[in-house]
Amino acid sequence: MNLSTTLKLVTSAAVFSLISIFHVRSASADHLNFTLYNESSKSVKYLYVSPARSNKWGSNILTRIVKSGDYTRVTFPNQTSDSPCIYDIATVFADRTKVEKRFNLCQENNDVTIR
Repeated sequence: MNLSTTLKLVTSAAVFSLISIFHVRSASADHLNFTLYNESSKSVKYLYVSPARSNKWGSNILTRIVKSGDYTRVTFPNQTSDSPCIYDIATVFADRTKVEKRFNLCQENNDVTIR
């Protein structure tokens, strides 16, 4: 193998490594995003998400009402790879009933289903 070929291989490997690192980081940067599936018989009007270690709820994160049988994508705009995985989710239905449940949002299939 001549010097030119060796340099091309080394450069290609370096570029591939950088692309791979960027892809892994970008994938881990949105690890908390989830799809909310409403399998209940009621519409979901409000959704509150809070780290399990917190004793406060944040603001409603829904941008629209999620009707029975519908789903929506929930994203966390300021998450990092160091964000916690365990979150409490409070669902408030249109009839004002409320359900709270704990979820691990770092699981590979981080869908949240409300029943």
